[in-house]
Parts: sequence; structure tokens; C-alpha cells
Amino acid sequence: MKIDQRNGVIWLVAGLIIMLIVLYRLNGDFEQTEKMQITIITKSKYGENWETISKGIQAGANEFGVTVKLLAPDSNKDVEAQKTLLQAASTNGTDAIIIAPIDYKVLNETMEDLSKQGIPMITMVSRNERYPNKYYIGLDHYETGKKIGRVIVKEIGTKGVVSLMGMVELSDDNVMREKGIRDYLSEHTSISIVEKVENITGEFSITMHTNNMLKKHPEINAFVGIDEEATRGICLALKNKKPGLTVIGYGSSHDIVNNLELKVIDKLVVPNYFGIGYMAIKNTVDYMNKKEFDEITYIEPMVIDLDSVYDENVQKVLFSIQ
Repeated sequence: MKIDQRNGVIWLVAGLIIMLIVLYRLNGDFEQTEKMQITIITKSKYGENWETISKGIQAGANEFGVTVKLLAPDSNKDVEAQKTLLQAASTNGTDAIIIAPIDYKVLNETMEDLSKQGIPMITMVSRNERYPNKYYIGLDHYETGKKIGRVIVKEIGTKGVVSLMGMVELSDDNVMREKGIRDYLSEHTSISIVEKVENITGEFSITMHTNNMLKKHPEINAFVGIDEEATRGICLALKNKKPGLTVIGYGSSHDIVNNLELKVIDKLVVPNYFGIGYMAIKNTVDYMNKKEFDEITYIEPMVIDLDSVYDENVQKVLFSIQ
């Protein structure tokens, strides 16, 4: 009888252990299925900037334990494809959407509809004052323009002539950066800006207009690239620039940094794309968990030159070193 009782206790304990193991595994599976899912829609599948932002996103996802789905159109001009991706994300199910809008005017209605359906909508990289979204992570493009203005003054002084080059189709961000430059220069200097060439459609077009501008206005002291494509075009035109001519660029891609190392670019304004991607995830997770966070998070760019390009903190931003 005692042996039977002992066997019964053993079987009972064994059964409890098995039950606990099963419950633990089920709980683990449950937690995995309940993992927060965030859909990220960038402007394009291609380009070093988006690769760097994606690295920041993945780092944030790993740190905060969320699942991310990265989507993008083939072209950074295909706003209709981006709109379709927004609608598909809603249909397929997602806990939140982070988007870098190509065109706020086209996407605004869809974004508002999804927000009304209860899907948190966070924007990054680009912001439009006419269609302000409540949550944003990225550059303050107007203040970035003013920063570029300060760089111009540091390089050529408070008098001189500059040429601003930028791409029309990247207008949302460029307009604000250009406005920041113009406002700063008009308020603090007597620097004149030569007429801006309109309808520029690519970096080779920028190259042609840079050469033409230099022939027409040999008094120009500095060329300023408002965006990456413009910076590339200026560099192609000024590989063998004359002494005393300053080039101020914008961007962080390897070819642009190489032009800094080759002394074509004198000063480079570098956005922290890795930081933007990381903070986009952090803020979204904080929002979903009802934690306090800055609804508008500006990630300030840094200004680098040949003397600082190899500094540890600069290398971390340029090459996404964690």
C-alpha cells in the first residue's frame, strides 16, 4: 500500500512538471505571437540613406523586441506605389506604421483614414507644414538650412556671392532648407545669392548648370548643395576647382564623403540617418506602451570637414557603427 502511494505521488509530481513545461512553452509561443508588429514604408528600396535608416530600424527592433516589416516603392518618385503600400499594410494587419512620405499632399487623406481606424501613424525624414502629422522623427529642415547659412559665413565671411543648387522634385525638404539658408544670410550678412536655376532634374543637369553658372558669374565664392544629388552634381563639375572657391555639401553617402577626402567639398552637413531609424522605433514603441516621449523628435545633423571626418563620433554616424 505504501509503495502504491509512493508511486502515486511520483506520478503526480511528474505530471505537474510536464504540465509546467507545456504551459511555459505555450506561454513563450503566446508571447511570440503577441510581439508588436510595426510596418515601415520608406521612399525607395535603393540608396545608402535608406540602408542606413534600415540599420537603425533593425537595431531599435532588436533592442525593444518588436517585429518590423520594411516596405518601399522601387522609385522615390512613385507616390502612388507608396499609397498602395499604406493601404496593404492596413489590410494585412499591423500595430503601427512609420512612413517617410514622398508627397504629403497625395498621401494625407490615406494617412488620416488609417489614423481614424486606430493605426498609429508616425512620419520620419520628411515633414510638411501644410500637412503636419502629430508624430515625426527626423531633421528640422528649416533649422538645417540656417545651420548651412552659418557654415557659409564661417567659410567666406559676411560678404560674397553664393550659388544654391537643389533638386526640384525633392521639394518638400529642399524648400525648407533653402528658406533657412536665405533667411539666415539676409538677417546676418550682406551675402548675395545668384539666381537659382529652376527645373533641374538630375545630378548631371546640376553639373551642367554649375559650369554655366561659374562662367556667367565668375565672382561666385561658394557653391552650396542643398541635397545629395545636387552635391554630387557640383562635385562632378568642380573636381579641379580653382583656389578660393568653396563647396558646401549635404549628405552622408560614401561617394560624397570621398569628395570631402579629395578636398572637392570643404564642409559637409551630415544627417544622422541611423539615429532617425532607431528613434523612429523607440518612439513608436513608447507610444504603443503609453510612455511619455517627444511627439516631434528632431535629430540634428553634424557639420564635418577633412580635419574631423576620421573622428570616432563622426565615423559612427557615417558608417552606422553601434
